[in-house]
Amino acid sequence: MGVLCLRPAWGQAPQSTTLQARADSLAAVGDSLREERDFAAARTAYRQARTAYREGGAPERAVAMTGDIGVVYYFEGALQDARQVFLRAARRARTIRAKEEEADNVNNAGLAEWRLGKYDVALEHIRDAVAIHRDLGNRQEVASGRNNIANIQEEQGNFGSALENLRRALRVSRALNDSVGMAVNLNNMGLVLRSQGQYGEALRAHREALQIHRQTSDSSSVADALNNLGIVLKDQGRYDEALRRYQESLRINRSLGNRSEIATNLNNIGEIQLEQERYTEARRALRRALRINRQIENRASAATNLYMIGEMHRRTESFNQAATFYRKALRINRELGRQEALAANLYGMGQLHLDEARFTTADSVLTRAVRITDELLETATGADRRDYLAREAHTFQALVTARVRSGDPAGALRAFERGRARLLAERLSEQDRPDKDQMPAVRQFRAAVDSGRAAVLYANTDTKRPLTALVVTHDSIRVHEIPGTRQIQSVVDQYRKALGRLQLREELVPTAPSSLSLLQEAKGLLGGGTDEDGLAKLVRLYSHDLSVASARQVLSDGRHRRLGKYLYELLISPLEQDLSGIEELIVVPDGALGYLPFETLVNWEGKYLVEERGIRYVQSLRVLRLLQQRPDAPPTRSKGLLALGGAVYDAPSRARDTARVPGSRITEQRRTAEDPWPDLPWSLREVERLGQIASPSRLLTGQKAREDTLQRLNERGVLRRYRAVHFATHGLMEPDTPSRSALVLSGAMSPRPDTIGLDGYLTMEEIVTLRLDADFVGLSACQTGLGRIYRGTGVVSLAQAFLRAGADATAVSLWPVYDASTMVFMEALYRRVWRDGQPWNRALTETKRAFLAGDHGDRRRDPRFWAPFVHYGRETK
Repeated sequence: MGVLCLRPAWGQAPQSTTLQARADSLAAVGDSLREERDFAAARTAYRQARTAYREGGAPERAVAMTGDIGVVYYFEGALQDARQVFLRAARRARTIRAKEEEADNVNNAGLAEWRLGKYDVALEHIRDAVAIHRDLGNRQEVASGRNNIANIQEEQGNFGSALENLRRALRVSRALNDSVGMAVNLNNMGLVLRSQGQYGEALRAHREALQIHRQTSDSSSVADALNNLGIVLKDQGRYDEALRRYQESLRINRSLGNRSEIATNLNNIGEIQLEQERYTEARRALRRALRINRQIENRASAATNLYMIGEMHRRTESFNQAATFYRKALRINRELGRQEALAANLYGMGQLHLDEARFTTADSVLTRAVRITDELLETATGADRRDYLAREAHTFQALVTARVRSGDPAGALRAFERGRARLLAERLSEQDRPDKDQMPAVRQFRAAVDSGRAAVLYANTDTKRPLTALVVTHDSIRVHEIPGTRQIQSVVDQYRKALGRLQLREELVPTAPSSLSLLQEAKGLLGGGTDEDGLAKLVRLYSHDLSVASARQVLSDGRHRRLGKYLYELLISPLEQDLSGIEELIVVPDGALGYLPFETLVNWEGKYLVEERGIRYVQSLRVLRLLQQRPDAPPTRSKGLLALGGAVYDAPSRARDTARVPGSRITEQRRTAEDPWPDLPWSLREVERLGQIASPSRLLTGQKAREDTLQRLNERGVLRRYRAVHFATHGLMEPDTPSRSALVLSGAMSPRPDTIGLDGYLTMEEIVTLRLDADFVGLSACQTGLGRIYRGTGVVSLAQAFLRAGADATAVSLWPVYDASTMVFMEALYRRVWRDGQPWNRALTETKRAFLAGDHGDRRRDPRFWAPFVHYGRETK
């Protein structure tokens, strides 16, 4: 919401003339009438007060009355009139050197321009107002202006700048004990956090704002906070809760006569009803919202209503009507220059053409949407760029579908790669803004897949379109729309009781981020606000039962095997003809498939996929190609190993822990951020054994396994000398802020500090600054392959960070690992590389097969011991 600068009530001065006293009285009457929503009478009172102030020789107060007339127009929704009045008041204030009045009216003119969709002009006005208030030393109004700037930046998709402005404004509001300012800042922070997919943080911000508004009895702001809570709940798929918040907000706004807010509530209610397939109710709510927005000349919101009505007609297969409403929305947004909304409109029209089987037309329309996306990306940087790509990835996936159905597999591959892992590819290529024409040719993607291998690229796992698989070999590209994806829900229904038990278990025994919480946190970035999709539920259930002992599984062994067979039948069987003779699969997982170890899928003969083919993973073929293009290691690099393990977290208990009996398990992760990290005695034995296998080797153990030690080696360029780097430590996943996910080294502070530094936590932000030239980084820590799922990017985890830091490949874990068996696994892996000369990906496959064959004991045939470790990156020796 924007913060309108309002004139404080004028008090009658003891020496005021009779004329000024009359003016003060008329101004107070105007304020009262404005509060009562009697806008015509309020304008009359303000005009009379303005005349009295002028005649009484109070020009500044006369200007204030002009500004108040503009405020009345603004509240009425007459935005053009409001803008003109505000600008007139600002010019008059400048003439009489009334700086504060000038700033207030310039700010308000900016808000009117914003509501009219003129964002650049709005920003210019509000920044001018902030500059004046800063010169006057008015910190509260500077904070208010930053809030308004942030609102516009958020609507433009510039989330990082918006959040920074809001945080600075909030600090000022807290310092001034300005409860109203704090609530407004928190409300708007929640909106930006929601746009970034940080739903937990967004909910906390909105709830704190709501509490403040209720304490101050500000009904209008209470309604705003309730509406914003509903938005976040809707994005989490909690539709019934969201609907209750919207309806409560609507009741308040109706009692206040807030027409603009009423229209917003009705649009949001209609959107929920649309998702719930309550089409008659949705149509009614959306048309009411459209009628109000047209009456108050809010064209931007009217365009949103038109788009939603078009979406409703598309879903009910009234295609001609859908096209009509889409075009109306498109026309308005084009006139207003709302590029992001234009891209959304084009996406809707592209969806419509797909539904009508007009694939060439769909391709053309969706390509236009992608072109707008590319233009908008020119102003986005860093995390903002990633978040924007996550929100827009659905357009790239729809373009894949259009080209698949029009018989253009090469075009489908190119569309897939344009939207896939784009930010990582940019970082690996060391270009912040690679031109779209630099996209490799299709033949170069094929060339990245060596003979005897096939890349399988999955798309549309989180949409209502069929799951799509592209099979790319050195010689061909083949595409498949997998028909069984429409029957996924029936399989989910078969396991509903098991899913319920799993959710109950995770709620009763909360641990560090599980695949459940990570998938739920990522939903808005995955499926545009839908409930957790059926495939994600099956992956979560299957991965859980793979990771725990039989006694702790929510499925029996028989059902567990059947689910593995079903996933094989769904994901692999339709491709088998194209995979004939293929020795290794390079999987590019999509969405929840990033949490699935494909090696464990079981064919109908009862064999695991890893028994027939090697498996490795990569974020995209462009990423694979960039890794393959890296120069060979310099002659100065040794062939040695750097290994960190046996970190000291709790020195008093170290002697006791080191003496533990074999078979103990690495702690899954501490329960809260306040608890100390337990020591991992088996990790010390693990790196000592690796040191005996790999020669030369350097071991950092005990107090030497510290972050500052590692950073000193990095500064001296020593890290670049090692062929392999191995971490046997705790891992910490932060789903809300993946850049804060970390490896936990000696001396890790507890509780974890909020700042980044030499605190014992080697975060993703810090990993990317390392200068590595390693063939391989092994992460023998819990859940290092998990992270936040960003649509179009996949799982953002420590694996990406190490690839950016210079590693060609990495092995990460998908669940908490057993320390004794992990030591055995890693020892076998490194022996195959160092002594047998096998490439890392081949050695990882052969180690898994050896566990399955019982070479390391019958008990360790179970997938929970060998399946969590997956290989990301290129083939390296």
